[in-house]
Amino acid sequence: MTLQILLKSLEEANVIIDVHDIVKKVLGLDIAPIEELEKYLNIQIREISLSQLRSSYHNAIVKSAIEEFLDKAKEYSKSNAYSTYIMYLVFSYIGQNKSGR
Repeated sequence: MTLQILLKSLEEANVIIDVHDIVKKVLGLDIAPIEELEKYLNIQIREISLSQLRSSYHNAIVKSAIEEFLDKAKEYSKSNAYSTYIMYLVFSYIGQNKSGR
């Protein structure tokens, strides 16, 4: 079983949710990655941006600052997870209210 088939079957069973698809349906916009959606919605919850993470990665290579990079990568991942969850809650609620009218 390929990863794509596995993900599709998990999505069909509502085990995983495509938040991007929910946002597209509610807003009628196809905005990705999540940072671009945050900018569009003027949401400021992120402590580290992708460009800051890239800079940290560069420093890790040049200055052997691996620990700093790993800390920033962990913070970036947590920000993405939190933002995705908030987007899911908000747009699921909006989508339910739109269809329930």
